[in-house]
Amino acid sequence: MKLDDVIAMIESEIGNLNPGEASGLFFRGKDEVKAIGFDVDPALSTIEKGIKQGADLIVTHHLASWSPISRPAASVTINEALRRLGAADTGLACYHLVWDFSRNPEDRA
Repeated sequence: MKLDDVIAMIESEIGNLNPGEASGLFFRGKDEVKAIGFDVDPALSTIEKGIKQGADLIVTHHLASWSPISRPAASVTINEALRRLGAADTGLACYHLVWDFSRNPEDRA
């Protein structure tokens, strides 16, 4: 399935994105998505695991806005994460509050 179609399907299910939250496709990988990995955080370990397991797209709940950078060590991790995503041609999409509120309150247990 095409990356843009996968993103459109996810976003049609969870509803309107809040532009101020930076949810959505964070890093564009290959155009054809055959395998998707899901996790809570877009941590370097998540990215490494997704790439190792052959994910063409990694979708996380927490955001990867990574900005503003408050510590020099954080920028090293961010650069490494981006380098690995790019080298593997793997996409990263992140959805936080929009996913929290994507279901009808009556459906929540």
